[in-house]
Amino acid sequence: MKITISIACLIWATAMACAQDNETSGSCGENLTWELSGTTIHISGSGAMTNFTTRYMGPPEDEVEDVSKLTERQKAKTRKKQLKAKAKAKKKGYIDDDIEHLIPWYNFNKFVTTIVVDEGVTTIGDNAFKGFKELSTLVLPQSIETIGREAFYWCVKLDSVSLPNATTISLGAFSGCYCLKSVSLGQKITTIEKSAFYQCRGLRKVNYGGSVSDWFVIDFQSENSNPLKYAGKLFIDNQLVTEINVPDTMAVVPAYVCIGMTSLKTLRLHEGVTSIGPHSFDGCRALNTIVARPPEPPLLERYAFLNTDIHYVYLPTADSKDSYQSAWGKRYTYYINKLGQKDEDADNEK
Repeated sequence: MKITISIACLIWATAMACAQDNETSGSCGENLTWELSGTTIHISGSGAMTNFTTRYMGPPEDEVEDVSKLTERQKAKTRKKQLKAKAKAKKKGYIDDDIEHLIPWYNFNKFVTTIVVDEGVTTIGDNAFKGFKELSTLVLPQSIETIGREAFYWCVKLDSVSLPNATTISLGAFSGCYCLKSVSLGQKITTIEKSAFYQCRGLRKVNYGGSVSDWFVIDFQSENSNPLKYAGKLFIDNQLVTEINVPDTMAVVPAYVCIGMTSLKTLRLHEGVTSIGPHSFDGCRALNTIVARPPEPPLLERYAFLNTDIHYVYLPTADSKDSYQSAWGKRYTYYINKLGQKDEDADNEK
């Protein structure tokens, strides 16, 4: 108990000392302001947050005061490198009219534990809270639509995230948040970029506000885009999903759509399915039954069923056995032992 109190006092003292040497409020967007209160950062206003950079790109060589020690070749090389970095930063939105957007609250990253964002804020900017290792509580409004690049990168104590109306989670947004236990996503989510949930090994569940059909149209841009890779369990309407019916309107099963989904036991493919994307069901270790209705075997992309435990494959007719075994190989069709059966037989066999 004494140790806990001492640590809390130390964090508070550090916060007070740091606050005395740095600005504790200011602007963070055209219509947004921020304020530090104790160990909490409060953001209010409306609209988008600025995209920030954590690195100082530096001025061009001819603006550097002391260049006497540089050779002409070094000057040219330095200038080229700085201009290239500056142009890249400007393209990403980190520099606007040659003013670099450094994170205004970055000096508080060692003790801030809570971030509260008011309703009306629509985006969390790139790099906004990158490396806030003490951050454990994140309160986001329903108005949030986009999480910027590496916005919460390496926030190692963050334990839950709720994004009911977000449409985009950008590259590396929650990468390295290895204490993250749950993620809640709404039906409006359309794009999750590369490495958005990289190394989030503490994930245990994903809550989704849409349907299975909605989940299948999300653009997962890499295997670490899908939080299911680590969470394993998908909940829709508070119900654990154990069966997947590929949507009737979908001929190609998207890549990474169910990667790591350990709760999945039965997969049903409608007769119009022509292809199953890379890593679609990779790591679905409980998947043991496939009910396949396509008369011709769908194309299996790379690692589509890697690390699964398929025991039963139900085909539309007995004549389909040879073509499926030829296309899929014996690894996934070895247990074809009931042909031309109805779906109910697959349920009874489990």
